[in-house]
Amino acid sequence: DNHTHMHPDERFLTMVETSIQLPENLRQYFDTQNSPLNPHNKGHTFFVYGTLPIFIVRVLGEWSGETGFDQIHLVGRAASASFDLISLYLVFLIGTRLYSRRVGLLAAAFSAFAVLLIQHAHFFVVDSFANTFILAGIYFAVRALDDDRWLNFALFGLALGMATASKISAAPLAGVIVLTSVVRLWGSKDGLTQRQMVTQATKLLLAAAVSLMTFRLLQPYAFKSFSLALNPAWLDNLAQLRSLASGKGDFPPAYQWANRTPVWFSLKNLVLYGLGLPLGLLAWSAWGWALVRSIRGDWQRHLIPVAWTGGYFLWRSVGFVTAMRYQIPVYPTLALLAAWGLWEAWERLRGVRLMGRLRAGWLVAGLGAAVLAATAAYAIAFARNYTLPFTRYEASEWIYRNVPGPVNIVLEMDGAEVLEPMAVPNGTVLSPGEPLELPFTIREDASAVAVLLPYPEDISGQT
Repeated sequence: DNHTHMHPDERFLTMVETSIQLPENLRQYFDTQNSPLNPHNKGHTFFVYGTLPIFIVRVLGEWSGETGFDQIHLVGRAASASFDLISLYLVFLIGTRLYSRRVGLLAAAFSAFAVLLIQHAHFFVVDSFANTFILAGIYFAVRALDDDRWLNFALFGLALGMATASKISAAPLAGVIVLTSVVRLWGSKDGLTQRQMVTQATKLLLAAAVSLMTFRLLQPYAFKSFSLALNPAWLDNLAQLRSLASGKGDFPPAYQWANRTPVWFSLKNLVLYGLGLPLGLLAWSAWGWALVRSIRGDWQRHLIPVAWTGGYFLWRSVGFVTAMRYQIPVYPTLALLAAWGLWEAWERLRGVRLMGRLRAGWLVAGLGAAVLAATAAYAIAFARNYTLPFTRYEASEWIYRNVPGPVNIVLEMDGAEVLEPMAVPNGTVLSPGEPLELPFTIREDASAVAVLLPYPEDISGQT
């Protein structure tokens, strides 16, 4: 894109990254009013993103020597893509732990080809970072289903703190570990005892404490210096954000959300564009099947993906602003349920004969292969955008080459004549005997054949 930022968040984060500096010591790091790492202290008084991603990218930029405006966003893009790859591995681990290894593999493949995830992995935005930590939290919660050691609850708290320090809208992840405790308590073979309830409650408190400490460490400027009291400036930013996101504030970027149908608008965009029609339909069908199975009593393995997907999707789809990227946290769990649904249908139907030797299981296998291939086609078609010149840049190049400015060098390139406009100070006057020198640089190999001045005016009054 020739150093143009295609995402407004990316441009803003790039401005923040080039203005902040690493603190000299830990005391300065936690000094909210004076830390050079605090965006508020560098002129960005409205900052509602998580600080963990910008800390990571700034450290990487310092390490690589790429901290300039036309450099740091590329570091951010590389980090965003790397975190998205980690997310794919976490999807595999979750699927393997909840269902089976083959479910995990297929779920990771579906996630790898999800168009919206690919799009945001190309940008320096906080969503890929937050999604990785959300999936890490879900993974440790799933581990706690089978092994409720204190360590799993502590690691969940760590992941939750890092997720909310990346994007505050990741806070509902806290409910996932509560669901884990519900499964553990209600699935107890010895019946529900007071001791078990106290133990689970204590483990939840551990997870909460670790998450709070992690958030305090990695989102330090949400707090007053050296305390656990919340920073009024940060709270004011969140209140302003809520006002803008609710439609109550007069905010031009929010005009597009007027008169959107709740739930349906998000669902349509997720199915048609975010996942693609084949995978989108399969994923939500599998979610519905898992929900029915849960209602009928087979809920222990399905509770976390079903509840997280349905609850988070509903929460983000009924507000005034229903941007597609707000649903990114449910894409991996939808891919997981789609993979489970296919393998479950295969297991149930592979022995069923339809006609002659044709088995229903092979139809399921064919459906799965077709969905995977179609989703890959969506991904390849979308990724093709990144191999072509960015349309805004391409249009600008055409304008510069064909629409004359006040002074132009006519260049001959590949047998055709194109223009190279030159910067001319406003009010420039050409006088006899007084040469005008204008420096310029030709970016391509070409021959200069003429100077074109299409709009000169005689201000002497002579004809």
